[in-house]
Amino acid sequence: MNGRCTCGKWGCLKNGLCAACRPDPVKGKRTTKEVIQTLKRQATQRKRKVTGELDLFREIAQERPHVCFVTGTPILRLTVWNAAHVLSKGAFPKFRLKKENIVLVQQWVHDLYDHGDRSKLEKYPGYQKLIELHDKLKIEYYQK
Repeated sequence: MNGRCTCGKWGCLKNGLCAACRPDPVKGKRTTKEVIQTLKRQATQRKRKVTGELDLFREIAQERPHVCFVTGTPILRLTVWNAAHVLSKGAFPKFRLKKENIVLVQQWVHDLYDHGDRSKLEKYPGYQKLIELHDKLKIEYYQK
């Protein structure tokens, strides 16, 4: 099978590993399990680029009530997953750190809004406000 190995190399794979990473019982190379464990450790130790989002989320959390923008239900334990960008970070990079572009929502609402079926959110009272905010911010983004 051709594809990308867990180490990043392209080529012929067997069990998801390239020839260099595959265990060789004769030469005593590392086992598949050892290679995978090493790669997992490297992945978790990778440093993330500092964007300033976390500081902004903390600021917003102090300023606003911990209530879902869409459903109106209280958010009992606030995490970064409760802060949703109205306009996506990728399509609208200039508004990534704009406070008006971030709303506090339940985690499942965030997931549906970003990756799921938004029609399931239409029955909630704040969904129309969210769409209006989306349209307002989009107009503002393109006027600059």
